[in-house]
Amino acid sequence: MNSQIVFAPWSPTQVRLLNHYQQNPQYVPFTCPKHKDVALFAHFEGFLCPVAGCATTRQWAHAYMLTVGMVPGEAVNPIRNLLTRVHYERLRQIELWGEQHHPDIHNGPANLGKIADHWKSVNAGRVEDGSLSWDGILFEEVWEAMAAENPEDRVKELLEVAAVAIAWAEDIESRKENRK
Repeated sequence: MNSQIVFAPWSPTQVRLLNHYQQNPQYVPFTCPKHKDVALFAHFEGFLCPVAGCATTRQWAHAYMLTVGMVPGEAVNPIRNLLTRVHYERLRQIELWGEQHHPDIHNGPANLGKIADHWKSVNAGRVEDGSLSWDGILFEEVWEAMAAENPEDRVKELLEVAAVAIAWAEDIESRKENRK
């Protein structure tokens, strides 16, 4: 049995925590494969689809869905929270499309490095005039990843893309918190 997975039947506390997770807008819930936008709800027998007549069930949950960080009022590390959400999104993608293998670049222009240099220049100008924004930072990292000349450098740059995307999402989340 995988210690990262928790199987039904679930206790009342586990059901409450799983439903909190499913209803929390910070997380991507399990959804019904037949009714794509319909979130499943936790029951002691497993996750169930709320659509009348739908027999969709899921008898397991990820253990992290039951962690203290999911309980309302508990302090949550914003980076861990976002990385957990990214992890869950990857699991959802794998569930939808299976393991994916594609070429890195689709007959793209031979001057990808020039495009990356362009965004470096744009961002340098934005730094000078005080208008640096997340879009330019992300574009610069994406084009650097596409221009990488070997797999090791491309992976390094793609991790930078992911880190910038997480930083941007963290900034957006912090603005939501400041409005409360």
